Amino acid sequence: MPGLPNHFMIFGPYGWTGASWHVLVQTASTHISRVARGDYRQGATCVEVSEEATDRYHSGVLERMTGSLWFSNRCDGANSYYFDHHGDVPYVRPSSGREARKAARSFR
Repeated sequence: MPGLPNHFMIFGPYGWTGASWHVLVQTASTHISRVARGDYRQGATCVEVSEEATDRYHSGVLERMTGSLWFSNRCDGANSYYFDHHGDVPYVRPSSGREARKAARSFR
């Protein structure tokens, strides 16, 4: 997260892929370990994602969600834990578990 060096979230906004909790933890841990090893090899003592990268990622998430049931307002007013008090769905990542695992191994 920007402003929080060496801070990673296993279960954060737009993190759930619909697979099991164990798959989510394994996928996130793969990404975190890869980043930490890469920084260590480069002699870095901390890693921090930039605000620009975070904004770019979030824009991509919102773009992928456009047209989905989650953003169609067909569930407006639904009594569901998926939706926050703004009607947003920060719980669900707009990708498959397979895409998430691939990104964990290669995402910059």
